[in-house]
Amino acid sequence: MHDTGLRPVNQKNPIVFLSDFGLSDPYVGIVKGVIYSINPEADVIDLTHEINPQDVRQAAFILKWSQQHFPPGTIFLAVVDPGVGSSRPGIVAVYRQRLFVGPDNGIFGLFTAKKEKKYCSCFCLRQERIFKLCLKHGFRPGSSTTFHARDIFGPAAALLNLGFRPEDLGEPHDNPVSFSFPEAEVTRDGCIRGQILYFDRFGNAVTNISAGMLQKISCPGSSSPCLLVQDRDISCIPFLETYSQASDNQPFFLIDSFELVEIAVNCGSARNTLGLEVGNKVVVRCK
Repeated sequence: MHDTGLRPVNQKNPIVFLSDFGLSDPYVGIVKGVIYSINPEADVIDLTHEINPQDVRQAAFILKWSQQHFPPGTIFLAVVDPGVGSSRPGIVAVYRQRLFVGPDNGIFGLFTAKKEKKYCSCFCLRQERIFKLCLKHGFRPGSSTTFHARDIFGPAAALLNLGFRPEDLGEPHDNPVSFSFPEAEVTRDGCIRGQILYFDRFGNAVTNISAGMLQKISCPGSSSPCLLVQDRDISCIPFLETYSQASDNQPFFLIDSFELVEIAVNCGSARNTLGLEVGNKVVVRCK
Protein backbone atom coordinates (compact mmCIF):
# COMPACT_ATOMS: atom_id res chain seq x y z
CA MET A 1 0.00 0.00 0.00
CA HIS A 2 1.33 3.44 -0.91
CA ASP A 3 1.71 5.57 2.26
CA THR A 4 0.23 9.02 1.69
CA GLY A 5 1.14 10.26 5.16
CA LEU A 6 -2.44 11.49 5.66
CA ARG A 7 -4.29 11.62 8.92
CA PRO A 8 -7.74 10.01 8.94
CA VAL A 9 -10.08 12.01 6.70
CA ASN A 10 -12.43 14.35 8.54
CA GLN A 11 -15.44 15.36 6.47
CA LYS A 12 -15.45 18.71 8.29
CA ASN A 13 -12.14 19.61 6.69
CA PRO A 14 -12.72 22.25 4.03
CA ILE A 15 -12.37 22.15 0.28
CA VAL A 16 -10.41 25.28 -0.67
CA PHE A 17 -11.15 26.40 -4.23
CA LEU A 18 -8.75 28.44 -6.38
CA SER A 19 -9.19 29.25 -10.07
CA ASP A 20 -8.83 31.84 -12.82
CA PHE A 21 -12.60 31.74 -13.53
CA GLY A 22 -13.44 35.14 -12.04
CA LEU A 23 -16.92 35.76 -10.68
CA SER A 24 -18.75 37.31 -13.63
CA ASP A 25 -19.42 33.90 -15.25
CA PRO A 26 -21.25 30.94 -13.70
CA TYR A 27 -18.28 28.55 -13.66
CA VAL A 28 -17.42 28.84 -9.95
CA GLY A 29 -21.05 28.39 -8.92
CA ILE A 30 -21.46 25.37 -11.19
CA VAL A 31 -18.40 23.61 -9.74
CA LYS A 32 -19.70 24.24 -6.23
CA GLY A 33 -23.10 22.86 -7.27
CA VAL A 34 -21.41 19.65 -8.43
CA ILE A 35 -19.50 19.35 -5.15
CA TYR A 36 -22.66 19.81 -3.07
CA SER A 37 -24.54 17.33 -5.28
CA ILE A 38 -22.02 14.66 -4.33
CA ASN A 39 -21.45 15.77 -0.74
CA PRO A 40 -24.15 18.12 0.63
CA GLU A 41 -22.13 18.52 3.85
CA ALA A 42 -19.04 19.88 2.10
CA ASP A 43 -17.54 23.15 3.33
CA VAL A 44 -16.12 25.05 0.35
CA ILE A 45 -13.87 28.06 0.94
CA ASP A 46 -13.00 30.37 -1.95
CA LEU A 47 -9.28 31.13 -1.78
CA THR A 48 -9.39 33.28 -4.93
CA HIS A 49 -10.86 33.17 -8.41
CA GLU A 50 -8.90 36.19 -9.63
CA ILE A 51 -5.75 34.43 -10.81
CA ASN A 52 -4.67 36.01 -14.09
CA PRO A 53 -6.13 33.92 -16.94
CA GLN A 54 -3.96 30.88 -17.70
CA ASP A 55 -1.24 32.06 -15.27
CA VAL A 56 -0.23 28.71 -13.78
CA ARG A 57 2.85 30.15 -12.04
CA GLN A 58 0.82 32.80 -10.24
CA ALA A 59 -1.56 30.09 -9.03
CA ALA A 60 1.38 27.96 -7.86
CA PHE A 61 2.77 30.91 -5.91
CA ILE A 62 -0.56 31.60 -4.20
CA LEU A 63 -0.98 27.92 -3.29
CA LYS A 64 2.56 27.66 -1.94
CA TRP A 65 2.16 30.59 0.41
CA SER A 66 -1.46 29.94 1.43
CA GLN A 67 -1.66 26.20 2.10
CA GLN A 68 0.18 26.35 5.42
CA HIS A 69 -2.64 28.39 6.96
CA PHE A 70 -5.19 25.58 6.58
CA PRO A 71 -5.48 22.49 8.80
CA PRO A 72 -4.12 19.06 7.91
CA GLY A 73 -6.66 17.17 5.81
CA THR A 74 -7.69 20.26 3.82
CA ILE A 75 -8.45 19.55 0.15
CA PHE A 76 -7.28 22.21 -2.29
CA LEU A 77 -9.16 22.29 -5.60
CA ALA A 78 -6.94 24.32 -7.93
CA VAL A 79 -7.93 24.86 -11.56
CA VAL A 80 -5.92 27.09 -13.86
CA ASP A 81 -5.90 24.89 -16.92
CA PRO A 82 -4.84 26.26 -20.32
CA GLY A 83 -4.37 22.65 -21.47
CA VAL A 84 -7.91 21.51 -20.70
CA GLY A 85 -9.02 18.81 -23.11
CA SER A 86 -5.46 17.78 -23.97
CA SER A 87 -3.64 14.62 -22.94
CA ARG A 88 -2.33 16.19 -19.73
CA PRO A 89 -3.54 14.11 -16.77
CA GLY A 90 -5.31 15.27 -13.65
CA ILE A 91 -3.68 14.52 -10.32
CA VAL A 92 -4.11 14.39 -6.59
CA ALA A 93 -0.95 15.55 -4.84
CA VAL A 94 -0.51 14.79 -1.15
CA TYR A 95 1.79 17.32 0.51
CA ARG A 96 2.36 17.73 4.25
CA GLN A 97 -0.97 16.06 5.10
CA ARG A 98 -2.98 18.21 2.70
CA LEU A 99 -4.50 17.17 -0.65
CA PHE A 100 -4.31 19.08 -3.92
CA VAL A 101 -6.60 18.27 -6.85
CA GLY A 102 -6.20 19.71 -10.34
CA PRO A 103 -4.39 19.45 -13.67
CA ASP A 104 -0.83 18.17 -13.89
CA ASN A 105 0.52 21.32 -15.52
CA GLY A 106 2.80 22.71 -12.83
CA ILE A 107 0.10 24.27 -10.66
CA PHE A 108 1.43 22.05 -7.86
CA GLY A 109 4.96 22.36 -9.20
CA LEU A 110 6.39 23.97 -6.07
CA PHE A 111 5.31 20.93 -4.04
CA THR A 112 6.46 18.33 -6.55
CA ALA A 113 9.87 19.98 -7.15
CA LYS A 114 12.88 17.81 -6.37
CA LYS A 115 13.72 19.39 -3.00
CA GLU A 116 10.12 18.87 -1.79
CA LYS A 117 9.79 15.34 -3.15
CA LYS A 118 10.14 13.68 0.26
CA TYR A 119 7.01 15.48 1.45
CA CYS A 120 4.89 14.83 -1.64
CA SER A 121 3.26 11.87 -3.38
CA CYS A 122 1.01 12.04 -6.43
CA PHE A 123 -1.78 10.00 -7.98
CA CYS A 124 -2.95 10.21 -11.58
CA LEU A 125 -6.74 10.62 -11.66
CA ARG A 126 -8.72 8.12 -13.68
CA GLN A 127 -11.94 9.59 -15.03
CA GLU A 128 -13.71 6.24 -15.21
CA ARG A 129 -13.08 5.60 -11.51
CA ILE A 130 -14.36 9.02 -10.53
CA PHE A 131 -17.49 8.57 -12.65
CA LYS A 132 -18.15 5.16 -11.13
CA LEU A 133 -17.86 6.53 -7.59
CA CYS A 134 -20.04 9.51 -8.47
CA LEU A 135 -22.75 7.19 -9.74
CA LYS A 136 -22.73 5.40 -6.38
CA HIS A 137 -23.52 8.72 -4.74
CA GLY A 138 -26.37 9.52 -7.09
CA PHE A 139 -24.50 12.05 -9.23
CA ARG A 140 -24.22 11.52 -12.98
CA PRO A 141 -21.26 13.53 -14.24
CA GLY A 142 -21.05 14.89 -17.74
CA SER A 143 -18.06 14.57 -20.02
CA SER A 144 -16.66 17.78 -21.46
CA THR A 145 -13.35 18.66 -23.10
CA THR A 146 -13.60 22.25 -21.86
CA PHE A 147 -14.76 22.06 -18.24
CA HIS A 148 -12.73 19.49 -16.28
CA ALA A 149 -13.25 21.53 -13.10
CA ARG A 150 -16.92 20.53 -13.27
CA ASP A 151 -16.55 17.01 -14.62
CA ILE A 152 -13.34 15.66 -13.03
CA PHE A 153 -11.62 17.87 -10.46
CA GLY A 154 -14.70 19.07 -8.57
CA PRO A 155 -16.12 15.53 -8.24
CA ALA A 156 -12.69 14.22 -7.18
CA ALA A 157 -12.46 16.85 -4.43
CA ALA A 158 -15.98 16.01 -3.22
CA LEU A 159 -15.19 12.28 -3.14
CA LEU A 160 -11.99 12.88 -1.19
CA ASN A 161 -14.02 14.96 1.27
CA LEU A 162 -16.40 12.01 1.69
CA GLY A 163 -13.48 9.87 2.81
CA PHE A 164 -12.19 8.22 -0.37
CA ARG A 165 -8.41 7.90 -0.61
CA PRO A 166 -6.32 9.29 -3.46
CA GLU A 167 -5.52 5.74 -4.53
CA ASP A 168 -9.27 5.05 -4.86
CA LEU A 169 -9.37 7.66 -7.64
CA GLY A 170 -6.26 6.67 -9.59
CA GLU A 171 -2.78 5.20 -9.63
CA PRO A 172 0.57 6.46 -8.27
CA HIS A 173 2.10 9.10 -10.53
CA ASP A 174 5.89 9.41 -10.33
CA ASN A 175 6.61 12.19 -12.80
CA PRO A 176 4.35 15.18 -12.17
CA VAL A 177 5.17 18.49 -13.83
CA SER A 178 7.34 20.52 -11.47
CA PHE A 179 9.25 23.77 -11.48
CA SER A 180 10.89 26.17 -9.08
CA PHE A 181 11.02 29.92 -8.88
CA PRO A 182 14.43 31.58 -9.25
CA GLU A 183 16.18 31.86 -5.91
CA ALA A 184 17.63 35.08 -4.54
CA GLU A 185 21.31 35.12 -3.66
CA VAL A 186 23.70 37.02 -1.42
CA THR A 187 26.68 38.24 -3.47
CA ARG A 188 30.29 38.62 -2.41
CA ASP A 189 29.90 42.37 -2.11
CA GLY A 190 27.18 41.91 0.53
CA CYS A 191 24.19 42.67 -1.72
CA ILE A 192 21.11 40.53 -2.26
CA ARG A 193 19.98 39.92 -5.83
CA GLY A 194 16.47 38.75 -6.52
CA GLN A 195 13.46 39.41 -8.71
CA ILE A 196 9.77 40.26 -8.64
CA LEU A 197 7.50 37.19 -8.60
CA TYR A 198 3.98 38.49 -8.07
CA PHE A 199 1.73 41.55 -7.76
CA ASP A 200 -1.25 41.69 -5.43
CA ARG A 201 -4.39 43.69 -6.25
CA PHE A 202 -2.92 46.77 -4.55
CA GLY A 203 0.00 46.77 -6.97
CA ASN A 204 2.51 45.68 -4.33
CA ALA A 205 5.44 43.77 -5.85
CA VAL A 206 6.38 40.57 -4.00
CA THR A 207 9.96 39.39 -4.55
CA ASN A 208 11.80 36.14 -3.93
CA ILE A 209 13.97 37.69 -1.19
CA SER A 210 13.06 36.24 2.20
CA ALA A 211 13.04 38.01 5.54
CA GLY A 212 15.80 35.68 6.72
CA MET A 213 17.98 36.62 3.78
CA LEU A 214 17.45 40.33 4.42
CA GLN A 215 18.76 39.85 7.96
CA LYS A 216 22.10 38.77 6.48
CA ILE A 217 22.80 42.32 5.34
CA SER A 218 24.88 44.15 7.95
CA CYS A 219 24.94 47.88 7.21
CA PRO A 220 27.67 49.86 8.99
CA GLY A 221 27.03 52.91 11.16
CA SER A 222 23.89 54.86 10.40
CA SER A 223 23.42 53.36 6.92
CA SER A 224 20.39 51.15 6.21
CA PRO A 225 19.22 48.72 3.51
CA CYS A 226 17.77 50.15 0.33
CA LEU A 227 16.44 48.52 -2.83
CA LEU A 228 17.21 49.20 -6.49
CA VAL A 229 15.24 47.93 -9.48
CA GLN A 230 17.58 47.16 -12.36
CA ASP A 231 16.86 48.83 -15.70
CA ARG A 232 14.58 51.36 -14.00
CA ASP A 233 15.49 55.01 -13.38
CA ILE A 234 14.42 54.80 -9.74
CA SER A 235 16.29 56.09 -6.70
CA CYS A 236 17.29 53.55 -4.09
CA ILE A 237 14.06 52.69 -2.21
CA PRO A 238 14.25 52.80 1.61
CA PHE A 239 13.30 50.03 4.01
CA LEU A 240 10.40 50.63 6.42
CA GLU A 241 8.70 48.33 8.89
CA THR A 242 5.07 49.29 8.18
CA TYR A 243 2.96 50.92 5.49
CA SER A 244 1.99 53.69 7.91
CA GLN A 245 5.59 54.86 8.27
CA ALA A 246 5.62 56.02 4.64
CA SER A 247 4.32 59.34 3.36
CA ASP A 248 1.50 59.26 0.80
CA ASN A 249 2.77 58.06 -2.60
CA GLN A 250 6.22 57.27 -1.17
CA PRO A 251 7.93 54.13 -2.58
CA PHE A 252 9.48 51.85 0.04
CA PHE A 253 10.02 48.18 0.76
CA LEU A 254 9.14 46.05 3.76
CA ILE A 255 8.66 42.46 4.88
CA ASP A 256 5.15 41.31 3.97
CA SER A 257 2.85 38.68 5.45
CA PHE A 258 4.49 35.99 3.31
CA GLU A 259 7.81 36.86 5.03
CA LEU A 260 9.11 38.11 1.69
CA VAL A 261 10.49 41.48 0.60
CA GLU A 262 7.70 43.55 -0.94
CA ILE A 263 7.96 46.83 -2.85
CA ALA A 264 5.07 49.18 -2.10
CA VAL A 265 3.86 52.74 -2.58
CA ASN A 266 1.81 54.08 0.32
CA CYS A 267 -1.76 54.86 -0.83
CA GLY A 268 -0.73 53.91 -4.37
CA SER A 269 0.41 51.12 -6.68
CA ALA A 270 4.09 50.24 -6.89
CA ARG A 271 3.38 48.45 -10.15
CA ASN A 272 1.93 51.52 -11.83
CA THR A 273 3.95 54.24 -10.10
CA LEU A 274 7.33 52.60 -10.70
CA GLY A 275 6.50 50.79 -13.94
CA LEU A 276 7.32 47.37 -12.51
CA GLU A 277 6.82 43.95 -14.12
CA VAL A 278 7.09 40.33 -13.05
CA GLY A 279 10.68 39.25 -13.59
CA ASN A 280 12.26 42.65 -12.90
CA LYS A 281 15.62 42.15 -11.18
CA VAL A 282 16.11 43.85 -7.82
CA VAL A 283 19.14 44.48 -5.63
CA VAL A 284 19.13 45.18 -1.91
CA ARG A 285 22.26 46.91 -0.61
CA CYS A 286 23.36 49.31 2.10
CA LYS A 287 22.72 52.98 1.44
